[in-house]
Amino acid sequence: MLGSPYICVSKGVAIMAMSTCGKCGSYSFELSEVSASGAAFKYYFIQCSSCGAPAAAVEYNNTSQGIENLENHLKRIEGMLETINSNIIRLGAAIR
Repeated sequence: MLGSPYICVSKGVAIMAMSTCGKCGSYSFELSEVSASGAAFKYYFIQCSSCGAPAAAVEYNNTSQGIENLENHLKRIEGMLETINSNIIRLGAAIR
């Protein structure tokens, strides 16, 4: 079995099976960001580098983008609260 393209050999010792594309037999894979229609979230596809056949799909998790979205949302809420506070102060002054 040593020397088989299905076995990864390191220093003459078989350490693990090599993943192969089920469509074209290639051993090379890549990560691709995908927005699938109808999906609420983006995904990463692990796909064959040669033919593009998908091997797996993993949820896209972009923490920095999520944090930036939350910061922008909090800024909008802060602006609305400042407007409400200003209106309450003006209302209080008008009542006196």
